[in-house]
Amino acid sequence: CTAVSDNVNITISQEVVVNAGSNQIICEGNGATLNGSSALLVNGNAINATWSSSTGGTFNNVNALNAVYTPSATDIANRFADLTLTSDD
Repeated sequence: CTAVSDNVNITISQEVVVNAGSNQIICEGNGATLNGSSALLVNGNAINATWSSSTGGTFNNVNALNAVYTPSATDIANRFADLTLTSDD
């Protein structure tokens, strides 16, 4: 038999590090301007970085590191919101 071969390419991606920023105190009725950061940016935004809230508040842009978060009624009743910045890159 004749020997045959094949190749495989492996791409190694740079590790992404995200930081959701410092804790904030805001007055009821105001939004919070977030200050997330990432070690891997494209046009000032983390690639595929997404803000989320488990309590239903809203973001003006879930993919912007400096998004503005508007607390939900649950956040206001609980007197806090727990937000997460995630990147899957």
